[in-house]
Amino acid sequence: MSKVVLNASMSLDGFMTGPDVGPEHPMGVGGERLHEWLFDESVEGRPDVEVAREMSATVGAVVVGRRTFDLGVEPWGDVPYPVPCFVLTHESREGLPMASGMFTFVTARSRARSSSRRRRPATATSC
Repeated sequence: MSKVVLNASMSLDGFMTGPDVGPEHPMGVGGERLHEWLFDESVEGRPDVEVAREMSATVGAVVVGRRTFDLGVEPWGDVPYPVPCFVLTHESREGLPMASGMFTFVTARSRARSSSRRRRPATATSC
């Protein structure tokens, strides 16, 4: 069975970005500081470095919101991890292939179609 893990960085006062999030500052002004621990591998053996390394090695898929995609796709230049990446959105869109994976856009409508396929009873046919 697969394991679902939510991974997020948040300051002690509840912020996940800096102020003024936008195309010029996808994490907000100074927002990179909240996430530095995840990418700083300069001190080998530090517990957070080991956790980040283990987490990265076991990622099977990534789910992001449309705003994160809109602001992140250009700076990332690829999917965040070399695995399937699902973008939750209200707007239908074709998938976006990248160098190491693909962005698949999931709407409530695509979820409903998927659910109805699973719920359909098998029909018997006779010859």
